[in-house]
Amino acid sequence: MTKKRWILAVIVVALVVGVFSMVSYAGRPFPGGMPPGHMYRMNLLFNELGVTDDQRLALKKLFGPRVVGLDTQIFLDRAARADAALAVEAWRAVKGQVGSVTATDDAGITAMQVYVALRDTLREQSLTAAAVGCYPHLMGKVCLGISLLAEEGIPVACEGDVNNAVSMVMLAELTGGPVHNTDLLDPIPAENAIVFSHCGNGGFSLAPSHAQIVLAPVRLMDSGVAALFPARPGPVTLVNLVATLSGYKLAMLLGEATDTDMIFPGNPLRVRFKSDYRRILDWIVEEGLGHHWMAGYGDVRRPLTDLVKMLGCESAVME
Repeated sequence: MTKKRWILAVIVVALVVGVFSMVSYAGRPFPGGMPPGHMYRMNLLFNELGVTDDQRLALKKLFGPRVVGLDTQIFLDRAARADAALAVEAWRAVKGQVGSVTATDDAGITAMQVYVALRDTLREQSLTAAAVGCYPHLMGKVCLGISLLAEEGIPVACEGDVNNAVSMVMLAELTGGPVHNTDLLDPIPAENAIVFSHCGNGGFSLAPSHAQIVLAPVRLMDSGVAALFPARPGPVTLVNLVATLSGYKLAMLLGEATDTDMIFPGNPLRVRFKSDYRRILDWIVEEGLGHHWMAGYGDVRRPLTDLVKMLGCESAVME
């Protein structure tokens, strides 16, 4: 693969309690089809992300990120001012795309107002990705918007995890489609498989069919709207980007997503592996990896490996 000098221009917006934080990326080599983007200046810095100064500097050294901030209340006020009549029409249109709806219309309209506010904020500032600190106060308010933005080519990570957003951008660019944002949940020993899922914010194209999508209240809160469906089958590359004492490490897992039912109230991704699932769990502990795994369809380990080699980032691979 020839080394091309791409400008990776990504703004990651992390919505945590009290803070809307952003990360921008520029001027780093990136293999694949990402077009040149723009350069962004650094605005206000925040530490409420849960990202230390050392981690932020390591991200900047490897990928060129800049962390900036926007007050959450400004965003929520904007969402409240969004045109309610347009939100009603948008909610009606979204309901027509899925199999069934158990969420209330009031919750759906609010979710569409939040979606419009987030979408417009991203467009106005030429942002291309986001990480939303949804838990617990925004659960059910941003989930549907995240699903819709994924189909518009805008990856959005949950729980304010900037590392996840970086991983999602990589996978979305390499796979050409929406990416699963998941937690590692439970192994299924009889199948040598592991279940991954989150609360229900996947792009609709990640479902086997739109008929299997249910717009329902989000788990734990039993309110708002989340898009619930089982993940479609196919080969998947799962990625986990974590900070280390010396910088960052990108871990990659290759598996086969299999047909599944709703074994978790979100977007359950049931993945079978070649290696014994117990070895994979041991490997995760040994490598010091996190519980958030981003999953894209297809085997994209080679370009990801090329990328981390060019950047000088640690890597770990298992299948």
